[in-house]
Amino acid sequence: MKREREEWEKQKQEEKTRREEEEEKREREKQISVEQIQRLKSEMERIIREKERIEREKQEQLEDSEKRLTEERNMREDQQKTLEDKQKLLEEQHENELKRRRVECREEYERENEEIKKKKICSETDHSLQDLFMSLLIC
Repeated sequence: MKREREEWEKQKQEEKTRREEEEEKREREKQISVEQIQRLKSEMERIIREKERIEREKQEQLEDSEKRLTEERNMREDQQKTLEDKQKLLEEQHENELKRRRVECREEYERENEEIKKKKICSETDHSLQDLFMSLLIC
């Protein structure tokens, strides 16, 4: 009986040891699983942060591009307005120059016309005087 008792005790002890080993194994596996889960969570968080960073950079680039395009458009509009203003000014200057030349031409024409009239009157007067003088000489 003692031997059976020892055998039973031994089996009981082996069973206890086996259960403890299995429990330790489960605990190690559980710890490994927890560590793996933690690594995966960390990796996911890193990926999410990286994705958010990339998205922010893209948004900033888009805003910068929109701002640059707006500035370029405004600059072109300003240039266009400046060119239109210059063109208008040049057209006004040209028109004023044409008016001035017309006035000068008209004044010149009138002066020349006056001169011609004076010469004609003088010439007619000269002829009349010559005729008169000739008639007086003949008499």
